[in-house]
Amino acid sequence: MTDFYKKNKKILLTVLSAILFVGLWWLCSLAYGKPLLLPAPPAVFAAFGELLATRAFWGALLGSVGRILLGTLLGIAVGLLAGVLCYASQALSYLISPLFSIVRATPVACFIILAWVFIGSDALPVFISALMVAPVMLTGTVTGLESTDAGLLEAAGAYRLTFIQRVRCCYLPALSPHFRSAAINCTGLAWKAGIAAEIIVKTKDSLGEGIWNAKSWEVNYDELFAWTVAVIAVSLVFEWLLRFLLKERRGA
Repeated sequence: MTDFYKKNKKILLTVLSAILFVGLWWLCSLAYGKPLLLPAPPAVFAAFGELLATRAFWGALLGSVGRILLGTLLGIAVGLLAGVLCYASQALSYLISPLFSIVRATPVACFIILAWVFIGSDALPVFISALMVAPVMLTGTVTGLESTDAGLLEAAGAYRLTFIQRVRCCYLPALSPHFRSAAINCTGLAWKAGIAAEIIVKTKDSLGEGIWNAKSWEVNYDELFAWTVAVIAVSLVFEWLLRFLLKERRGA
């Protein structure tokens, strides 16, 4: 029993945490006594099951995943490039870093409202996701490159390694753990920001639109909670997949 617990400790604790959360939610629903406003877990999960049987839900899911995934990849590319430029040139660092600091410090809702004037509702979640991801990736890239072993760089110079060889042997090993950490953090951040943009601008064929409709039309809180559960579930699945892929890549 002890060996089983040690081997599966993380999974068991995760399941226990989920059970405690659902139990607390259920107790709060019973204590509040207004199931129309705070539905119990069985009602929400039943509504969630009904959503899974509809074509509209899967269309919304694919729409949101496509937009936010595209925005995440764009943000990673921009942040990675900006981080390399900041590391390579102090002048560029002084020019670029403050802009990303402003983005990091400004509430995402402000960017959504401002960008909505210039960008259509379909493209806005892509832009917002990329905007939230880029500063995190820039910081991770610069930190990783700055942690490169100076001794390795000296040895690379002594052995007259080419630029590509220096990147592969010196910079990539130092950058890799910081890149993985930043990418994992970016996933949840991009998802939350992208869904928020979809809700505010009512992007067509999106999870955000489903949440908005459940709140605005019939005030169906069972369905509203169900859409929210869907958003959380997809976010957790994406984070798990990313952790798995990066772990596999690290072990390769």
